[in-house]
Amino acid sequence: MEHFYNKIHNWFNYQHIFLEAIQNAKDGDHFVEIGVWKGGSAAFMGVEIVNSGKKLTYDGIDCFASTKEFGEESDNYELAKANLKPVIDLGVVNLIKSHSLDIVDTYADESLALCFIDGSHEYEDVKADLIAWLPKVKKGGILAGHDYVSDNNTGVCKAVDKVLGKENFVENKGCFYYKK
Repeated sequence: MEHFYNKIHNWFNYQHIFLEAIQNAKDGDHFVEIGVWKGGSAAFMGVEIVNSGKKLTYDGIDCFASTKEFGEESDNYELAKANLKPVIDLGVVNLIKSHSLDIVDTYADESLALCFIDGSHEYEDVKADLIAWLPKVKKGGILAGHDYVSDNNTGVCKAVDKVLGKENFVENKGCFYYKK
């Protein structure tokens, strides 16, 4: 299947993390991404899952609220569904309209091969996501996220440093990467 993620407005620059997760995945592995927005990264993941031939599950979780930050008043859920139709129809991408903390308890501890966090960028929100989702990642699995820039004192950086400890993760291309 050909990629179409680049036709969807996105800031997706963490293909390396998704590709590693798929390469190391076994049939039946489960991935979660928190923060889908318009679906660019989910489209990439969906196509890569199809092309891998593996039986993997990917859940894209987002509140899909309008984002005044980007001057939008649109229904981002319907937009993401439309953008992701090819991979939703194939059953490889599941969109879940929910706040991440409202759904986290539906996932068993140590059930995820990948949890990628790119939701709110506020310190308390990121910290809460990290604390809630870390137990859901299985041993050898990946907890990673976007918008970590070490020379910037953002909420993402502060929360990741506090919860994971700077010595326990790698920073690459504005992402944090922690192998459990």
